[in-house]
Formats: sequence, structure tokens, C-alpha cells
Amino acid sequence: MGTDEPAYVRSTPELTSIELRGVPFLDETVFFHQASGSVIAADLLCSACARDHWTWRIAARLSGRYEKVRTPPDVRMHTRPSTALAESIAQLRALPVQRILVAHADPITDRPVQQLVEAWNFAIPSHPGRTRATL
Repeated sequence: MGTDEPAYVRSTPELTSIELRGVPFLDETVFFHQASGSVIAADLLCSACARDHWTWRIAARLSGRYEKVRTPPDVRMHTRPSTALAESIAQLRALPVQRILVAHADPITDRPVQQLVEAWNFAIPSHPGRTRATL
């Protein structure tokens, strides 16, 4: 059942779904839970900390994701700037987000929208008269 099908929409009125477009292999749908201000996703962002398994801590240090919120390394390598992705990030940025819950990080509660935008800024195309940070 797709997230735009009437049966799904009726059964999950508390969730808003946003397709992360412009990332060719990820096929990520992000959900926003209005009542808690939570963005819920799988591979939108990642980060490691001292509580993580030693193998992930090493990989995170090597890839610049130790105690830093970033996109997963394979997403960063294979994603190019696109209008579709910029629009998806703009949709997320416009929400009253209080936290981001992802599969590969602790809950992101410190400046969640700013960290989201910073992590994905590499994929926002530059436009005349507009900087990436304003998208």
C-alpha cells in the first residue's frame, strides 16, 4: 500500500509522509508526527557516539560521522544536487520539527532542522541570487 493511497491516509492521519526525491537508490519515505514534532526516517541521517558498537565508531570516525550528524556515506557519494531533492528538504525544513529519529543515530534534538539542512546542503543546487543556506 502506497503512502498516497486513500486507505493508508485514512488509517494514519497522525503521520505526514514526505518522499525523499532525488536520491536515486535510497527510496526513502520520511514521516512527520505532528503531535510530537518528530521526523521519523531510516537513512535520512546518521551519526555515531561513544555508546555505539566499536566497529561503527571506527567507521564513523573514518567517514566524518563520529559525533556529527551527516548523511550516510554511500548517500553522500552517489547523490548529486537536484531540484527534486531541494524540494524534499524544503518540505522537511518547513515543518515544526523538535526531533529527528533515524535508524543510525541517537534522537537528534539539538537544532534538528539546522543539522538536517547542513547535512544535505551538498545536494542543494545553487541558483542565481539565492544561497544554498536559504533553501
